[in-house]
Amino acid sequence: MDKYEEFYKESLARAKKEHRDNAQKLRSGIRILFIVPIFFLALMFMTGANKAVFLVLFIISLFVIAFYLINLEYRDYKLQEKFLNRGSEEIEGLVQMNLDRVAGVVTNIVENMEEK
Repeated sequence: MDKYEEFYKESLARAKKEHRDNAQKLRSGIRILFIVPIFFLALMFMTGANKAVFLVLFIISLFVIAFYLINLEYRDYKLQEKFLNRGSEEIEGLVQMNLDRVAGVVTNIVENMEEK
């Protein structure tokens, strides 16, 4: 049981660390969502090159960054959902195990009382 508890605590700690890392990545991604398109817009107006190329790069960068942020948030949501469900199932299992143990103890007590 100690190995199981240790493994569970380690996996829970890794999940919490991954959640914190994902939150940091989301903050950075939102900053990048503003910075990169502004960079392409600035290049578009500062250079004399074809503006359509920079406009296309601007639009593609918005889609790529948005896709990355949506994917990151979805993975973080699934991670949290997995650990919340596992926790409730584990608690139900422990409660059932304790109820079975209590039932066994009560049965032994009743049998001992009947013998006397």
